[in-house]
Amino acid sequence: DKEHGGAYQTRISHFLCEMAAVATKRQAIDEAMQLLQRARARAPEAPRPRVEIAALQQLQQQADAALDTLLDLSDTHPPTLPLIAHPMAQLA
Repeated sequence: DKEHGGAYQTRISHFLCEMAAVATKRQAIDEAMQLLQRARARAPEAPRPRVEIAALQQLQQQADAALDTLLDLSDTHPPTLPLIAHPMAQLA
């Protein structure tokens, strides 16, 4: 069933984001980014991977890339705008 498969993919994406958070705390930035990219691929409609990708980009002093990531998210998923407005303002 497509609905349940989508929910399953979202849960996998969430788990990958959690693993990325652990990797970030260990300063394993490349590993964290790979996990977040996998999370985004698993559930492209989920905002969390892109929000965390942007945060990781900002951590790596890649403000332009982080802003682009958030702008893409706001364009493709307008309901997330309240969630990402503050980080976008900081990056602008």
